[in-house]
Amino acid sequence: MSSILLRSCTALCALSSLLAAQSPVKPLPAAAQPSAIALALVAPQTFGAQDARSLRGPFDEVAHLPLDGDAAHFDLDTFFLGESRTSFQGAPGSVRTVRGGWDAHLGWRSGEASGLSLNLHTEATFYSFTDATGLAPGTGSDAPLNDVYETSLGSTLCVRAGERTTWFSSAAFTLAGEDNAALGDALTVCALSGVRYRVRDDVTLEGGIAALTLLGDDSWVVPFVGFDWRVGAGWRMAVSGPRVELAKDFGEHWTLAASAAYQMRQYRLNANNPLPSGVLRDQEIDLGLELAWRPGQDTRLSIGAGMVGWRELQFLDHGGALQSETEADPAPFVALRLHFGF
Repeated sequence: MSSILLRSCTALCALSSLLAAQSPVKPLPAAAQPSAIALALVAPQTFGAQDARSLRGPFDEVAHLPLDGDAAHFDLDTFFLGESRTSFQGAPGSVRTVRGGWDAHLGWRSGEASGLSLNLHTEATFYSFTDATGLAPGTGSDAPLNDVYETSLGSTLCVRAGERTTWFSSAAFTLAGEDNAALGDALTVCALSGVRYRVRDDVTLEGGIAALTLLGDDSWVVPFVGFDWRVGAGWRMAVSGPRVELAKDFGEHWTLAASAAYQMRQYRLNANNPLPSGVLRDQEIDLGLELAWRPGQDTRLSIGAGMVGWRELQFLDHGGALQSETEADPAPFVALRLHFGF
């Protein structure tokens, strides 16, 4: 047991280098990530019910794998996250952040060897700034903005190419910004294509390429990488893009997981903002611990806590010129997530 844990922790530390903001592996919109439902519909042999309960990343919303039959399957994941107030480095002021929203997936078998899903993600972020007068030029008050919203609609198509191989393609359109921000200026598009290959029963690899447009900046063309390793004795390690997780099952109903993830959010500001029609880019690296309880096959309640180890806010003007780049001190966070499916 100790040797398994040591190997897993060593691998987790090594893979954490993928999370650096300068890494070529970048975060993608939630609705553009490969849907577990579409994948499970065409490749149920690569999953078991116990596997699905412990796996996170883009596949963590499915608690009732494998999926059989031609009926449609639906999953809903609601979440809340609150970050403690943190001070800015080299600039006046502080910020406290609260996020909440949900992810929904509707999937069905589109052919004998293919599965299709519709993916919908919506999130509201509430910023509470205090004395933050130096973040955006022209800010006469202490709050360059308050509330921002993100809605992403996407789809995933998975095609089984063999006993061990599944191809997947996803695409999503995302609107993100303040109220009354111009819709055309708040729209981004992401597309992803890749392959999932089961090397052996306990190891699965993923690789692909993704393209993502950015608000006020050049588009990204980046690699998508991942793997899933069932280490043994209930231990599991999973990587999906810039997220790494180590999980341990305790019986049928409980899972404890440690994770590290690089996240990026981008929002279009409205014309009445002190930085008219500008862009806020909010990036962070989170280190967390989560305890999940499964009272039923299709229900999961998770509570989590951790630390935002690194965070940076960038403000750009309408033309994409960088106006400010400010880091924040590390801050603790708490999270709550509820999942159900049928």
